[in-house]
Amino acid sequence: MIQNKPVIGILPTYNSTETMDPYQDQASFVTMYSDKIKQSNGIPIGLLEKDVSMYTNLCDAYLILGGNKIHREFFSIFEDSLKNHKPILGICMGAQAISLYFNLLEDMKKYPNLSLEEIYQKEREENPYLEKLPEDNIHHHIVTKEITTINQAKHKITILKPSLLYKIYQKETMDVVSLHNMIIKRTPSNLVVSARAKDGVIEAVEYQDFILGVQFHPEILKEKEIFNWLVNEGRKCQKLLK
Repeated sequence: MIQNKPVIGILPTYNSTETMDPYQDQASFVTMYSDKIKQSNGIPIGLLEKDVSMYTNLCDAYLILGGNKIHREFFSIFEDSLKNHKPILGICMGAQAISLYFNLLEDMKKYPNLSLEEIYQKEREENPYLEKLPEDNIHHHIVTKEITTINQAKHKITILKPSLLYKIYQKETMDVVSLHNMIIKRTPSNLVVSARAKDGVIEAVEYQDFILGVQFHPEILKEKEIFNWLVNEGRKCQKLLK
């Protein structure tokens, strides 16, 4: 707890290379995300190590961002979340990470003698968790700070009512910006699909009332409802765990 504000742990994007230059290995963060957390009266901290389990005692909630790889080490925040009811917001790849984690939990029951890596490889070949979008789609655009590019990238989603996402936005449809070329192929039985785009692509998944993944990018827009939700839920968790 810092200044009675909830601490939101942000998972970075890891940029690792195969070169011998150690200075090319970096953990990077996008300022827009931490700005949104601060605007919602939370304290953002960056989780610099892949072994994020060392940070769980510091965090009241978690934010999983986009990137190019879902690391096994990230799963410790899900374990902490499920044990202590700490909220998680996953954005873009973060939503895919949520779906992957709960899929693996479900598939562990089918393959009790296989490791998570073995289950992932087996299901990746036979029944993939994720799928690559075709080239011509509404979900991947070049977006700059120019409002025209943001408007061009917008597309409409439909939100399930009732759902956590509907509770946050109080809308059944809304315009969002997506910046991805991988999508959630399948979801486990304990995750709710709470929003879809007009082409059927899953735009949001949720677990109960404290884990939410959105395939779109709310940080690029002026709204901050979803970040208010994350910080407020982190504050509730903070009080419960005091």
